[in-house]
Amino acid sequence: MRSAIALAALAILGSSASSAKRPPDGQDIALRHHAPWQVQIYSNFKDWTPEELKTWQPWERAHHCGGSLIADNWVLTAAHCVNQQQVARDYRVRLGTENISDGTGITYRIDRIVQHPQYDPDLHLNDIELVHFVADDQTKREHAVRPISTIRLYGSKASDKPIGLGEPVTVVGWGQVDEQQKEHYSPILMVGDMPTVACKGPPSNKAWLCAGEAGTDACKGDSGGPLILTYGEPVLVGIVSWGKGCGRRGEPGYYVRVDRYRNWITRAMAESRSAKAGN
Repeated sequence: MRSAIALAALAILGSSASSAKRPPDGQDIALRHHAPWQVQIYSNFKDWTPEELKTWQPWERAHHCGGSLIADNWVLTAAHCVNQQQVARDYRVRLGTENISDGTGITYRIDRIVQHPQYDPDLHLNDIELVHFVADDQTKREHAVRPISTIRLYGSKASDKPIGLGEPVTVVGWGQVDEQQKEHYSPILMVGDMPTVACKGPPSNKAWLCAGEAGTDACKGDSGGPLILTYGEPVLVGIVSWGKGCGRRGEPGYYVRVDRYRNWITRAMAESRSAKAGN
């Protein structure tokens, strides 16, 4: 399983050759104003040994997953990204920066998670999770160097139509930019433009959205991160889940279809708030 994604840089991979559809008349690229909803999920552990730091820098050791800010204090990510033991070990989220190596951005403590009750790690089914965060003594709002805002979920407007094949989508994250990098992540936020394609997995499972082409894909380090429509209003259509390798020909990336889980997301956030208020 590819436990995260690494995005191929648009300029590096020459995405102008993408087989995705051209932009509709009058529509701008969704990332014109960057990705203010982008979230890093990382470990707060700092006591790395000199031996452990021979190959990877501390920020690379800490980086874990991506995510999307969808409401105040709520991040949407993949279920395989954060478990209860990691919450207990003070995993954190970072917002407000595109560079995860220089200490910028606002960080918050993860205080609870809501994992889909039917998540199946073996089959990757229902690989979706809500992460709730709170401020603590490490939260320094002045460290934000980029704006922060939420992203809309696809399917929340009546005008949102089913996403077909060949639709241009964009994946965003800090993961590996090459399958052979062996966990060397990108310190700078990267993007990859590609078309939606037919999934190769179980045809009975309609909760997947597949995308990718040779050389452009998600990879290790970007699990849980956002897949958005390339043009028009920024809108979250998928969550990086799994795939075989990174950017291999004929092997698309699998993304959790956000529109299939909107009701669960709304209900889970409401129930979590109620349970917290009752404690």
